[in-house]
Amino acid sequence: MDESADDSRGTMAQALQAATGFITDLLNSMQDGFVLLDEHGRFARTNPAFCRMVDLTEAELIGQTVPFSFWPPEEHANITAAFQMMLDGKKATFDLIFMRRNGERFPALIGPSEVRDAAGNITGYVTTVKDITERKRAERYEQFRSHTLELLAGGRPLQTILDAIVRGMEALNPTAICSILLLDDTGRHFRPGAGPSLPGFYTEALYALEIAAGAGSCGTAAVTGKRVVVSDIAHHPDWAPYADLAGRAGLAACWSQPILSSAGQVLGTFAIYHARPHAPTDADIAVIEQTAHLASIAIERTQAEQAMRALNETLEQRVAQRTAELQEREVWLREAQRVAGLGNWRWNAVTDAIWWSDELFRIYDRQPGGKPPTYEEDQQNYTPESAARLTAIAQQCLKTGEPYEIELELSLEATPRRWVRARGEVLRNAAGDIIGLQGTSQDITVQKQAELKILSLNASLEQRIRERTADLETINQLLVEAKQHAALAESATLAKSDFLANMSHEIRTPMNSVIGMAYLVLGTSLDRQQRDYVEKIHLSGQHLLALIDNILDFSKIESGKLLLEHIDFSLETVIRTLVSLSADNAAERGLRLQAEIAPDVPPQLRGDPLRLNQILLNFLNNAIKFSRDGVIVVRVSLAEERADDCLLRFEVQDQGIGMTAEQQAKIFQPFQQADSSTTRKYGGTGLGLTISRQLVQMMGGEVGLTSVPGEGSTFRFTARFGKAVAAGGPGRDAPPVGNDYNRLLGARVLLVEDNLINQQVAEALLRRMGVKVLIAADGLEALALLEQHRVDVVLMDLQMPVMDGQETARRMRASPAMRHIPIIVFSANAWADVREQCFAAGMNDFVSKPVKPTLLYETLVRWLRTGQARPAVLPEAVPVAVIPEMAAGPVQSGADGLFDPALLAELFDGDMAKAEQLAALFFSDTRAGVDEMSLALARDDRQTLRQLAHKFKSSSRSMGAAEVADLLVEVERLSGDGGVEAILPLLERLRVLLGRR
Repeated sequence: MDESADDSRGTMAQALQAATGFITDLLNSMQDGFVLLDEHGRFARTNPAFCRMVDLTEAELIGQTVPFSFWPPEEHANITAAFQMMLDGKKATFDLIFMRRNGERFPALIGPSEVRDAAGNITGYVTTVKDITERKRAERYEQFRSHTLELLAGGRPLQTILDAIVRGMEALNPTAICSILLLDDTGRHFRPGAGPSLPGFYTEALYALEIAAGAGSCGTAAVTGKRVVVSDIAHHPDWAPYADLAGRAGLAACWSQPILSSAGQVLGTFAIYHARPHAPTDADIAVIEQTAHLASIAIERTQAEQAMRALNETLEQRVAQRTAELQEREVWLREAQRVAGLGNWRWNAVTDAIWWSDELFRIYDRQPGGKPPTYEEDQQNYTPESAARLTAIAQQCLKTGEPYEIELELSLEATPRRWVRARGEVLRNAAGDIIGLQGTSQDITVQKQAELKILSLNASLEQRIRERTADLETINQLLVEAKQHAALAESATLAKSDFLANMSHEIRTPMNSVIGMAYLVLGTSLDRQQRDYVEKIHLSGQHLLALIDNILDFSKIESGKLLLEHIDFSLETVIRTLVSLSADNAAERGLRLQAEIAPDVPPQLRGDPLRLNQILLNFLNNAIKFSRDGVIVVRVSLAEERADDCLLRFEVQDQGIGMTAEQQAKIFQPFQQADSSTTRKYGGTGLGLTISRQLVQMMGGEVGLTSVPGEGSTFRFTARFGKAVAAGGPGRDAPPVGNDYNRLLGARVLLVEDNLINQQVAEALLRRMGVKVLIAADGLEALALLEQHRVDVVLMDLQMPVMDGQETARRMRASPAMRHIPIIVFSANAWADVREQCFAAGMNDFVSKPVKPTLLYETLVRWLRTGQARPAVLPEAVPVAVIPEMAAGPVQSGADGLFDPALLAELFDGDMAKAEQLAALFFSDTRAGVDEMSLALARDDRQTLRQLAHKFKSSSRSMGAAEVADLLVEVERLSGDGGVEAILPLLERLRVLLGRR
């Protein structure tokens, strides 16, 4: 019995132990807290979950009595009331505030109940304790979210909403500081959003920050569009540059969420800061995302409202503008109808509704705004004949749909006779069916009255015409006679101009011979008296030639045959040449010349430099002629500048005898000078200033004069020039011009020229100055010579066989050994585009054929860079200082009459035997060339024809055979697409000229 009882007790103990273990495991595994009180309300037992909640151990809790240590003092009343209800056996759940060991409060939900024994006696109390912090936070956040959405729905300003979001989040998280930053228009900086709890210096630093990856949490989030969580600012690399700033602001952690638009565009950032290092929970992350979304809604709504306001304003402006335009057009239409006497109308046959415009009422003598007349009433407005015609044509329009136009006579009481022009067309509905008529009526009474008046006048005019016809026949006879007299006068004028031109050319022919021969004689051995005689002959010839040139220019201007050139030129060169040509003459009279060019004057111009020089030289020669001492100043200034051209002002000021006002009034008239005594004392034809004035007018300018007797005169004129196409022009980057011909002696020049005659001419000119000459017939041969010999300058023709001049220049510039050698183009082709091509190929300057010796020498001196000393004195046989420039134009000489003897004499330094020898070679080569051209024309080989014409044109100009050269220029021009009938006469003329020998 006892053993059986012991066994039973042992079994019960094991079962109790097992049950106790199960209960312990159950309590330990619970997520919520568990509290067991005894029947007196003392703490009897708990589980680990509750201990973690209050941060107390079970040992510290067991035995505690009311009030328990985890009850906050401010909550004693609420918790005591709930505890009493539990003791009273009332079942309920309670939301209470508990306190952890460190004093931190948290909300908890408890549901207490009694524990009774088998007899029903209360043995204790038990309850679960659930931490509802997250639930309370969610409830508060939902309230905050609802409040924010109410603000949005109420249309509150964006700033109000952003402030409410930040303050609401800070209220939900008392230990946190929140901020919203917005992106500016550039997307590179932040602008203020909301952040009232952040220090001012910290927000200012944020606004100055340039957004980039690694620029703190907010900067990185704005760039990447992704959330950036930094739990410890002091040790995070993105915050390294800003750690001190954050420390001063009391910030230790920052969680930044990008605020994204519905399209995924970054609008700004929402950030939560903590004073201590702190990592977010999943719930924190969810709250951050939702808050950023709220901010996005507010920002996008504001943007949409702003866009809508702007659109509404634009639409309102457009509507207002359109309304004003329509009102204005309506006013214009009414006014136009009033002025034109034009009214419009509409008749709906379906509804029998009639509408008239105000002007139509006035046309029919009715008050505007009244009721339009019916059809029957409207018929009374016309004469019976017009009414019938209108009815018929209106019915026809309704039947066929064709518009009509008709003139009708009105029958109105107020006006005896009125007329209108009526136009009409059908009126259609939306389906296209004819439902009536519409049209216009225009008052044409004035026009009809004018027609009637014209008809009445026609009769009288016809009579007058018959009367005048007889008078006109007499006048016509007089006009015929007047035209005959005018034709005779014009013929006489042309005959006079032709006579002057022919006589000038005929006189120039022997005069050039006289000047040329005098120059040749001056090159021989003469005694003093002989030289004096010959120099006077030479000087008088030049003076007479200048007078003839003036007469020829005057005749050309009168007959309208003088044309200006349009080429690029250097103004400085023109002025320098002008002063140089006049320097000796001025020095002989004890005068000093001075040139002044304003700095704003364009250096490169496009126009006629020869005629400009002629005008200036005329003014300057007059100044020298009429001055005894002092300074003569040539000034150039800018009067006006436009995009493509400029107007320059030129002045020549002297300190000479001056003129009276009466003398100034007639000084520019033909064949006039100041007075007859001036003519006798100083000479001259009186044409120079007249020609200058006419040339100035052709250049788009005006002449003027200021003079004081005994003090001097200032002649001035303006002229318009284009701006040079090429900025640099010939000789770009060239060294200054000088006349130190000493540098030519011993210089080494490579002449690249395929024409034998041109070779001999150029070689003669160069050797007379002591230049050492190498000759190559084409570019390939020139490159070979340059590899073997050192030269100072290359004179380069353009069109040559094997290799032309431009290709040769390009290869020289590509060679380190040759790229420094100056290249001077030596060609008859002087067009501006050809010059530009030459400069682009690497050439430096340009000398045109036929060559002028002094120009060739000056150009060579400009580019020589030999580096060796030159003799100080030139050979006696080379009178460089007195080499003159011969008169331009072809000159006949002797029986041959083909060459310019002065040019030949200058080219060969008076060696006429050598000139004759070269002339014979010229004739032989050129005749053969003309024959080759004829054969090329016969087989239609235009390329060969053009090449031959160009080749012999060059040698003809070098020899001074101007007429031959001009014919070859025309052959070259026509070789492209000219007809055979146009070229054959030119070749025949060449044969005639070349057959003179």
